[in-house]
Amino acid sequence: MVLGSYKKIVSAKTTNNEIFKYAQDGGIISSLLIYALEERMIDGALVAGNPDNDWVPVPEIATTPDEILAAAGTKYTMCPSINAIKEVVNECNLKNIAAVLTPCQCQVVRKAHKYPMSIGSFVESISLLFGVFCMRTFSHKAISELAEDLGTDLQDVERMNIAHGHFYFNSWDEGLKVPLKDIHGLEQPGCDVCKDYSSLFADLAIGTAGSPPSYSTVVIRTQKGLELFDSAVEVGLLEYDSIEDVTPGLSLLEIRGETKEHQANREINKRKEEGMFVPIRF
Repeated sequence: MVLGSYKKIVSAKTTNNEIFKYAQDGGIISSLLIYALEERMIDGALVAGNPDNDWVPVPEIATTPDEILAAAGTKYTMCPSINAIKEVVNECNLKNIAAVLTPCQCQVVRKAHKYPMSIGSFVESISLLFGVFCMRTFSHKAISELAEDLGTDLQDVERMNIAHGHFYFNSWDEGLKVPLKDIHGLEQPGCDVCKDYSSLFADLAIGTAGSPPSYSTVVIRTQKGLELFDSAVEVGLLEYDSIEDVTPGLSLLEIRGETKEHQANREINKRKEEGMFVPIRF
């Protein structure tokens, strides 16, 4: 099954207007991280920050609501979060961490939990995994050049989105968009052989596919994820509908997952025919 195992899938958004100001879509990740932090379910969160306002994502540990909000928003270049885990555990002395990761990074953490070699002992401190939906990531150079071609500078960009077959700078600005078909080939090479769109190894996987504007689709995969989500709903922090009750709904999420899997299989077969090594993902 392309969507993997899950408890339930919903379309949700935060009820906190302050969080919503910073949100990429429904504000789910920021809301749940802040809630878990304030309820002492976690000591901190490993997030992708943007300290220099240049859209170069930097792994940071957030231990306050303000630090979590400062890191809100999707960055479409890879953040080296796995490399930062040892530093987070050693220097910050945190033993109960939530991490916001891409699908491939979630897989690394789950494998390290099972086979505690190298970073394994440090990964044990990560107790909650938030995964994002991900079709591909791009190099910072590629993103920067795209912005320049559209007549803007990355430091003037407040938000990026991928939707409706386009890459948008500054959200839905029609003058600052480029068709995704025109930037094929600029993605990171590893993305071409990755089959995981919806973060199959996360506790909660979050993205836009399937939900209406200003909402996020939440795939709740584990009991731990379900308990956190239900608790946040119970205190009124989140509101949601079943994915079956919204448009475009579950079918779009399934299509995205199938598309990525088919594209990856095609690239894997091509590389094998050319005699190239292809790592086994899952």
